[in-house]
Amino acid sequence: MNTSALHIFEVLRVLSRSREPMGVSELSRRVGLSPSTAYRALVTLEEARYLKRAPYSPKFTAGPMTQSLARSLFRHFELRQAGHPAIQALGSAVGGTVSLSMRVGWYAIRVLIVSPNQFIYAQHRLGETRALHETMEGRAILAEFDDDEASRYRRFVRTHHPGSVREMERGAFWKDLRTIRTAGHATRESTELGVYDAATSLRLPTGEPLAALLATSPLAGATRNSAKELVAALRDARSSLEALMAAKPAAYVSRFSKLDPDQIFFPADLPEPPAG
Repeated sequence: MNTSALHIFEVLRVLSRSREPMGVSELSRRVGLSPSTAYRALVTLEEARYLKRAPYSPKFTAGPMTQSLARSLFRHFELRQAGHPAIQALGSAVGGTVSLSMRVGWYAIRVLIVSPNQFIYAQHRLGETRALHETMEGRAILAEFDDDEASRYRRFVRTHHPGSVREMERGAFWKDLRTIRTAGHATRESTELGVYDAATSLRLPTGEPLAALLATSPLAGATRNSAKELVAALRDARSSLEALMAAKPAAYVSRFSKLDPDQIFFPADLPEPPAG
C-alpha cells in the first residue's frame, strides 16, 4: 500500500474514534502528519463522501458513506428486521423511544431506534457502539454472563478501558448485575431529563444473550405506576421477541458469535499501531 493511501486510512481511523468534529491542525498533531498532508487526506475522504464538513465549521466529521457502511452492517442482524413490528408496538405502548442493541463481541451496537411522533428523545444515536459495561442495555446483556465469560470481560476492560477498572472491581457493580439478572431488567429514573428507562436482554433458547431492548418513557405524575407499566410492556415485548427467535434460532445467531470476542474491536478500542 502506498504512503498516501496509508495517510488516508490513518486520518479516517483517528476521526472515526473521535466523538467531536476535528480540524486540520488538531488532526495533523494526532496523526503526526504535516497540516498540508493531513488536509489533502481530508479532502480526498470528503470527495469520496466518507467525511463531511461540520455545519458552520471548518472541521470534519463522518460522512454519508460511513453511514452506508453502518447500514450494511445492520443487515447482518435478522432480528432488526423481523423484530421491528414488536419493537414498534412497544414504543407505541409506552409512548416513548425504544432501541435495539445487538451484541458483537464485548460490545453492544445500536441497530434500531423507533419513536412515536409525539416523543422525540435523542439521547442515543443509531449505530452507537459501546463496551457492554458502559450502557444500560449493555449491562442487561452482561448480567447474563456466566462466571467464566464475566472473567474474560473483566480482562478485556483492564486492557482497553483501564479507567473503568475501579468501577468494575466494586462489589456494588456485580451486585447490581445480579439484581438485573434476577429481576430480568434494569431500570433508571432520570428526573433532570424527565424520563424513565428500562432495559432487558433478549436470549436465544440456549440462554445466550443476543441483544437488548432499551425503552425510554416520559415521567408522568404517577411515576410509580408509569414505571410498572413500562416494565410490564418491556417484558411482553421480550417474550414476543424471544418466541420469535426460539421458532427459528439458527436464523438469528449472529455471524460474529463465531469470532473470539477478544479479537473484535471497534474504533474507540483499536490497539494503537506501533510507533514508527
